[in-house]
Amino acid sequence: MSGERPGRRVAGGPWGGRLAAAALAAVLASAAPADEPAAPAPIPAGAARSLAEAEAALAPLRSAAATLERYTYVLHKSEWKNGRQLPPETIAVTVRVEPREVTLKWTGGRKDGQVVTWAAEQENGRLVATPAGWGGALRLRLDPRGARAMRESRHPVCDTGVGAIVSAFGGTLDLVRSRGYELAFADLGEQLVRGQPSRCVALELPKERDPALYARRAEICLDAARHLPTRIRAWDVENDAMRLVEDYEYEQWRALGPPDAPGTARPAP
Repeated sequence: MSGERPGRRVAGGPWGGRLAAAALAAVLASAAPADEPAAPAPIPAGAARSLAEAEAALAPLRSAAATLERYTYVLHKSEWKNGRQLPPETIAVTVRVEPREVTLKWTGGRKDGQVVTWAAEQENGRLVATPAGWGGALRLRLDPRGARAMRESRHPVCDTGVGAIVSAFGGTLDLVRSRGYELAFADLGEQLVRGQPSRCVALELPKERDPALYARRAEICLDAARHLPTRIRAWDVENDAMRLVEDYEYEQWRALGPPDAPGTARPAP
């Protein structure tokens, strides 16, 4: 990273290989599968609403995202991947939109203290991971979309942030419109998510026809005042069963000034 002394590289030499293997094992260790919540009942045909209403419900998210240039939030994450339930994680996230940069800092759990950074214009596009328990003495440089970096995540670090959420849902609705797919949309009403009054909606999509769609079923809750995400859940067919594969909750959204500007974080507008 600019202005920092490069960390110890692990590629090369017998110790490099051993350190990398040990660190990766610590970063990627798995836990026993947890009990899964049951899939929600399908949206009744009579309650389904139109694509235009789905687009209108998500339009405030797009507008809110456009106001953020540099921001931070806390992500509570639980995922199913490769036939197993991954351990829950809590991550403090900082995003800069231009030039694109992401920093993830794990708090609590087995990854407490782990830090991952990715910047579009640095490290040849590789992420830099400082695994938990190494005191900053070791850094791994990985392809953010490679198998090692993605082993315990359904999304690459470079796709972190509210812009990626807008792209995922917006892209799915664009596909529904352009390809003439049928969609079921329902307003789930007001819910309280981690103390945040939120408006929630659900989408049911024909992903069996088009794997490019986001999920078989997706639910998204937006903060009632700021229209930023407070919860996203996605269900898909995995191992011949409908499973909750993504369960994300968001809180403590803060807009930040430029990296070199004085002042403190402020709540996102």
